[in-house]
Amino acid sequence: MSEHRQVVEEQYRMNAYLIQGYIIGEVSEGLSGTRIVLHHPQRPEERRVMHLLTAEARRTLGCALMKQLGRA
Repeated sequence: MSEHRQVVEEQYRMNAYLIQGYIIGEVSEGLSGTRIVLHHPQRPEERRVMHLLTAEARRTLGCALMKQLGRA
């Protein structure tokens, strides 16, 4: 898969979860990328885990976190 396509897919999935009402609950950085856990406030048993491998998707994550914290 091309890097551009991977960026688009990672950003699309993350944005789709955020639009559905999920919030970013956990973020952990590692040598193999960033792992995020999204929680749904109305359905606490539901959580989604994503592994972001591209820098562009991690930048999108940073923007989403700033919005979630009310700083953007």
